[in-house]
Amino acid sequence: MTQISYLKTHLILFLLLASVALFAQSSDETKLREIESYIKQAQKDWNVPGCAVAIVKNDSVWLEKGYGVREMGKEIPVDEHTLFAIASLSKAFTSASLAMLVDEGKIKWDDAVIKHLPDFQLYDSWVTREMQVRDLLSHRSGLATFGGDLVWYWTKYDTKEVLRRVRYLKPTSSFRTTYEYQNIMFLAAGQIIPAVTGKSWDDFIKERIFQPLGMTRTNTSLTALKATENIATPHNEYQNKLRIIKHFPNEELGSAGAINSSAHDMAQWMRLQLGQGTFNGKELFSRQTSRTMWTVHTPVGVSEQSEKSFPSIHFQGYGLGWGISDYEGRKLLSHSGAIDGMISRIILCPEESLGVVVLTNSETSLSSIIARKVVDVFLGVSKIDWNARNLEEKRVGDSLKIEGEKKLDSSRVKGTKPSLARRNMPGHIRVSCMAM
Repeated sequence: MTQISYLKTHLILFLLLASVALFAQSSDETKLREIESYIKQAQKDWNVPGCAVAIVKNDSVWLEKGYGVREMGKEIPVDEHTLFAIASLSKAFTSASLAMLVDEGKIKWDDAVIKHLPDFQLYDSWVTREMQVRDLLSHRSGLATFGGDLVWYWTKYDTKEVLRRVRYLKPTSSFRTTYEYQNIMFLAAGQIIPAVTGKSWDDFIKERIFQPLGMTRTNTSLTALKATENIATPHNEYQNKLRIIKHFPNEELGSAGAINSSAHDMAQWMRLQLGQGTFNGKELFSRQTSRTMWTVHTPVGVSEQSEKSFPSIHFQGYGLGWGISDYEGRKLLSHSGAIDGMISRIILCPEESLGVVVLTNSETSLSSIIARKVVDVFLGVSKIDWNARNLEEKRVGDSLKIEGEKKLDSSRVKGTKPSLARRNMPGHIRVSCMAM
């Protein structure tokens, strides 16, 4: 090959690579414009003061950004470092922490819970003996969905007292037969960590997860949250008006949902998850335990409504700290988190090395709407307008609610009133976990 031919070959190769790079950049810019336009419109439609979004693709942070304001009436913007309560997104952190102990041989997924927590007791003595570590993490205890939550919700009972009282909760289904979402079982799971390591759940995840990932602003209590700056204020609607409410005192929610985090920090968490336990070349937990957490332990089933909403879905289930389903031929890992005034959503698509997390400071469907839109944009498969669909569902739901209230009012005996004054709670809890 002559020198001129050699130079021509390299020039052609350079031009090809440059064109590929320009095409990729142009494609990314198109995706970004579509996603950001959708976020801003949906946020306006749902009257949400602020939200933060992080997108990870191929182990790189593709987007981390805040939209709107931290608190209604104040022009202080949300950014990628603004802290939100992520509620039940914390559950996967608890599962990952226990996975580390499994890797180290300190516990086994199939260990009886009473091996590590001798005082653990359920209503049924046989279930008490048979309950395993993996059962705590997969919502198949037989206790009702949200059963026992009023023991910790806005009370002063500590974790120990909450777990002591669980023995009085009667099961509503047979052990290991039915999916029933259970926060208290995750509280129990978190107590295995100090029982085995001598370190609290809070200290363990700080040392073994937050610090290695550089999640420097993430914390696990309201006390720690209020000691820092740049935090989102919770909001919800009351009598059709948006209002500011109190931060939920989440200390005793612990391993079931106490983490406060930001879009930036959660992007690092998604990188670890999509890396199946490896982050920047360092293994925090093994691929084997990652696979266990990402395997369905409790089938959920696909309802007729789910089939209509997601025509490509074939299965739903719960792993260890993760909701699992298929969507357009891909496996999805997902979870939502909700506590007074804050709702969040995370979705991972391992086959596409894609992850998205959305944090919001109000109680609406916005986080799921945005997360689903991001997945659709990157998969390039679905053109469903999730925002329009959810707005219509809300309109129908609100209409039915009004009709129900009118019917109830018409059935009341005139001239009477309740014997006790109505008490308005500071907010209300809604926690869900399934993928789409």
